[in-house]
Amino acid sequence: MCLNTFSRSLQLELNSRLRKSRTENERLANEMARLQSEHTQLSSKYSQLMTNSSSEIQLLSQRIGEVESDRDNLKGWERRAKGLSIELEEERRRAVEGRREAEDDKEDKRVEEVMRNELKREFIWSTRPRADVQANRNTSRRSRNGARVFRSKLPT
Repeated sequence: MCLNTFSRSLQLELNSRLRKSRTENERLANEMARLQSEHTQLSSKYSQLMTNSSSEIQLLSQRIGEVESDRDNLKGWERRAKGLSIELEEERRRAVEGRREAEDDKEDKRVEEVMRNELKREFIWSTRPRADVQANRNTSRRSRNGARVFRSKLPT
């Protein structure tokens, strides 16, 4: 009987361990199923993210190419604008020089006109009849630089 009791207690002990092992096994199987489901979801999200990021990278690369092309075009326009600015400044400088030359020419023409008028006046004086010259000779004379100097008609 002692053996029978021992065997009975051993059997109960083993049954108890078996139940615990089955319960633990079921819990671990449930945990594994949950983790597999989570892994599948995460794997699916990862694939979506990879696809989306790959598309986004491709779009951004295209956009970078467009922006670089625009930048290069703008640099070209900037160079053209600088060139035109230099040309405009040169044109302004030439216009100022032209105005100065025109003013100088105008002044030269005015001086020439005054000189021409003065020469005409002197020519008229020099071509007058001798009687008038004799009459004026008493009243005027020429200085060293050629200008007329008038004297009074006082008796000498």
